[in-house]
Amino acid sequence: MINITIESTPELTQWAATVGATENQIRRAAIKSLNVTIRWVRAQMAREVAAKTKLRVGLIKSGLLTIKASRSRLQATVGLSKRSGQVPLSKVGNAVQNDQGVVVKKKLHKHAFVARMRSGHEGIYRRKSDSRLPIKELYFFFSQDLRDAMDYFSDGIAYRHFEQLFEREMRYILRSTFHK
Repeated sequence: MINITIESTPELTQWAATVGATENQIRRAAIKSLNVTIRWVRAQMAREVAAKTKLRVGLIKSGLLTIKASRSRLQATVGLSKRSGQVPLSKVGNAVQNDQGVVVKKKLHKHAFVARMRSGHEGIYRRKSDSRLPIKELYFFFSQDLRDAMDYFSDGIAYRHFEQLFEREMRYILRSTFHK
C-alpha cells in the first residue's frame, strides 16, 4: 500500500507556548486539519485519475482508503486498497456483445462475452482455454495513473493544503477563546 502521511513533528507543548493556546486546542486543530486534508487529497486524486482515464470518480474513490487522525495518533493517511487500480470492465461503460467479442467504450475485447452468474453479478468474461470452464472476468487497469497521482500530491501539495487549513483552524480557535 502506498501512503501519503502528514505528521506533526514539533511537539505540541512547544507550539502551545509560542502560539498562546493550550495543547488540547492545538491538538484539536491539527486533527481536524489533517482529516479535512486527507479527504481533500482523496477527492483530488480521484478527480485527476478520472479525467485521465475517463472513468467515473466514484469507481476510483472506492479504491482509495483513508485512515483518519485521532487524539492518540496525529497522523492521517491516504492509501491504495488491494483492488485499487482495477475496475471490472462491466462497470466501465455500456457493454455491447457481438459475434467478435464485447465492445466497451469503443474498444473491442475479442473472444469475450457478457454473462450473469448465479449470484446475480453480471460481468464480461473470457475463457481461459478452449474448454467451457474455467472463465475469468476482464478488468480495466489504471494503477499507474493512481501512482502518478500519489507522487504528485506527496510532493508537498498536500502539506501546503494542511498548513492553510491548520492556520485557519488556529485563528478560529484563538478568536473564540479571546471572545469568551
